Amino acid sequence: MPFDEQIQEPCHMTTISRRQWIKATALATVAPALPLTTFAPAAAAAAEQADPWHGLKVGVATYTLRELPIEEAIKGVKRVGLKYVSIKNVKNHIDLSHPPELRKERAQMFRDAGLTLLSIGNVSMRSGEAETRKAFEMARDIGVPTIVCAPSLDAIPFLDEMVKQFDIRLAIHNHGPEDDLHMKDIYALGDKNTPIESGRGILDSKSILAALLKIKYQGLVGFEYEKDAKDPVPGLAESVGYIKGLLAGMT
Repeated sequence: MPFDEQIQEPCHMTTISRRQWIKATALATVAPALPLTTFAPAAAAAAEQADPWHGLKVGVATYTLRELPIEEAIKGVKRVGLKYVSIKNVKNHIDLSHPPELRKERAQMFRDAGLTLLSIGNVSMRSGEAETRKAFEMARDIGVPTIVCAPSLDAIPFLDEMVKQFDIRLAIHNHGPEDDLHMKDIYALGDKNTPIESGRGILDSKSILAALLKIKYQGLVGFEYEKDAKDPVPGLAESVGYIKGLLAGMT
């Protein structure tokens, strides 16, 4: 059969015209000469897709999931696609009243699910030195570097010594933002701020994110969605999606 009419490719038994063959050969010859910068935008897009949080350690404060059993709380964090966690000391998760071995066992449940524990709290630290020491012991037992706390003035004198003894940082409520920050939104200001899904309230989340990116913030940015305690995952997912969308538009 004349070459001008068709060439048969034996592997797949497909036919191409002579014109198509010449075009394909020409493209194969030219392709190596394309500048590498041609692929730079694609590489940048791939990097952004790999880390939609732009280097921020975005996770969940498990106070969000306080009414759920620990197994369901872990599933909730996984469902919204986050991996960092701040543990609220409640009995159905990990609590000050639990013995050390139970604390370690339950902390391992989070780690076995691929989650990283970064802090515990908020812990009040208002009942004297003995109770404050229990909070440090809990943080040590589950292996976190930070305690979010709201100590009384009476606790301040011995906190510095415990920080040194246990080598654990304190994030004083309102969250000592160099170590631990809660991401949330509220519907209105008042004695008790009304929680709502991120993006539906009055807080300027975009400016908060811009400030965190500017200083290359390395602490936890933990979603604390306080609404819908018995079924928090849908609202948490909406909040996560909104914040992720804001970051996608910030280059």
